[in-house]
Amino acid sequence: MEEQALVIVTKKENKELLSRLDDAEKALDDTNSEKENLQLTLGELTQANNDLITELGDSQKLSHCLSAEKKKMIEEKLKVKKRLRESETTLVAVANQKTILETQKADLERRLLEGNNKAIADLQVRLSETEHALACVKLEKDKLQ
Repeated sequence: MEEQALVIVTKKENKELLSRLDDAEKALDDTNSEKENLQLTLGELTQANNDLITELGDSQKLSHCLSAEKKKMIEEKLKVKKRLRESETTLVAVANQKTILETQKADLERRLLEGNNKAIADLQVRLSETEHALACVKLEKDKLQ
């Protein structure tokens, strides 16, 4: 009987071992399935990471281009400011020159007017003298006739 008990225990153990083996195979299948899912997820994450690296590179290139464009615009702005200051300086110089020329013009007009007035006065004196001389000549003429 002892041998039979041994065989029964062995069958029992065998059953348990088979059950444990089935459980282990099931767990291995589940683990393999999860491993495949994780590998798919890893592939997707790797692709997303590569896409982000590419996008970051593009962003850095764009940022560099924008920085260069910004630098160019700042330089252009400085040039325009410099030209504006030069134009303002020129405008002030032209305004000053205009004032000087207007003063000179007024002075020349005043001198010309004074000169014309003197010339007119001289001509009026000569005209009076000529009229007087003419009147004297007429009187002489009348006396002679």
